[in-house]
Amino acid sequence: MPSDAWSTVITTVLARVRDPDGAVHSTALCQDLLTRLQRLYNNQLRLVISETSLATVPGLQLYPLTEPLGIHILKVTHQNRPLDRLTFTQLRALDPRWPRATGSRLEGFMQLGYTFLLLWPALFVADTVLVTATKLTTDLTTGPATLDIPSQATPKLAQLLELLLLLRQRDMLSFTQLMQHIDPQKDTPRGRQAVPLAQTE
Repeated sequence: MPSDAWSTVITTVLARVRDPDGAVHSTALCQDLLTRLQRLYNNQLRLVISETSLATVPGLQLYPLTEPLGIHILKVTHQNRPLDRLTFTQLRALDPRWPRATGSRLEGFMQLGYTFLLLWPALFVADTVLVTATKLTTDLTTGPATLDIPSQATPKLAQLLELLLLLRQRDMLSFTQLMQHIDPQKDTPRGRQAVPLAQTE
């Protein structure tokens, strides 16, 4: 899917908050805010998904999550079989000795925050799993000129940036008016149509 240039989003939003030259909100600040917003937005709506192979180690259950694996793990597949998503309560019920459990195939997984992935039980031999996750979108301060999310989702992202900038300049009247026009039920997960960026002013 085509994506919009982040510079277009920032230029449009700065014009909306009556700071077209970036005197109050610098481009660097807007890039940083837009980077963080895009990551949160994509994690919530699952607009851009990544798949990464993860090598397992014999006897090891806990694996650190690196940036390419994304923010929220949607699915883990082992030997073409999706693993069950588990909680600690479920693990204890299935196997009170789960921290030391080993086997010939994996049965379940658990994401621990944004930093670790637990695979249960540990395997006897080295293998690989396929991790499907929401993509950790690009750092716009150092990355390409375009956003990672599709163009149809850009207007809502621009509105979120506008809200932050309005708060920063303490324009509560404009902030309240914009909030009244944002319907969380009309976000644009896959397939829904959104108003083009140029028409959302």
